[in-house]
Amino acid sequence: MTIIDEARDFTEKTYGDYKSRWLHTKRMYSFSMQYTDQFNADKEVMALAAYLHDVGAAISKPKHVEESVRLAEEFLSERNYPEDKKETIKNAIEAHHGDIECKTIEAKLLKSLDGIELVSPHFSARLLYMPFGGKTLAEMVDFLLPKLDDGLSRIELDELKPEAQRLYN
Repeated sequence: MTIIDEARDFTEKTYGDYKSRWLHTKRMYSFSMQYTDQFNADKEVMALAAYLHDVGAAISKPKHVEESVRLAEEFLSERNYPEDKKETIKNAIEAHHGDIECKTIEAKLLKSLDGIELVSPHFSARLLYMPFGGKTLAEMVDFLLPKLDDGLSRIELDELKPEAQRLYN
């Protein structure tokens, strides 16, 4: 079993019944494999970053980035993963939300692909799995629209902006 297989299994097990997040993670892995060659990114690093980037959401949704970095550090350290590649993965995870600098092409690619996923119809469909606690349709739309704008703002790679804009419109 490769480390990528182990990361996939670890993430799926950690998510448990959190199926909507697992669907997103599988799509992120697929996107990552689709674009690594185009952007000359490290395929193994991208695969691991894609599988581990949101795993912390199973523990703490509000702090999922921090938890994902922590879990990735543990997972990779337990397997004696090379330190330089581990740091690249951790930067990709911590930078995929917020204002943390993307230091590598892998971080820029992960953040951009996460943004594309946010503006895609798949994200909107995932909302059907989320508990809205009795919110109205209008409240759900008010929740969704800023997410779409956030998705567009995450696109770090100019080559991917047209695809994100197409999905957004």
